[in-house]
Amino acid sequence: MLIAALPEGALVRLLVQNAAIGDPAPLAELDVAHFEKALQVNVVAPLALTKAFLPGLLAGSGRILHLGTSVAHQPQRGTATYGVTKAAFHRLYQQLNASWTLRGYATMCRKQGS
Repeated sequence: MLIAALPEGALVRLLVQNAAIGDPAPLAELDVAHFEKALQVNVVAPLALTKAFLPGLLAGSGRILHLGTSVAHQPQRGTATYGVTKAAFHRLYQQLNASWTLRGYATMCRKQGS
């Protein structure tokens, strides 16, 4: 596991959060199990990685780059799973940014397709 491979006290300069999955099915045909997996990959995993790397990021004056999508804010046909989970991911980014900015650190979000 990547997190376990990070040496104790290591400085982290940049954490790029880019992984995402999504089922292209229409909303009425969504597979709930796949939706739950998408929540794990698109929302829970970035939170877990942020928490795991946070000590190294703070020590190294690091930054977090979240790669978002315009689909999180502008729904498109067939993107329900991806759009909903990426909207949650974006909100997670906003919350992190609000708390981190107060401490003098920065996060960045780049929305693809915008």
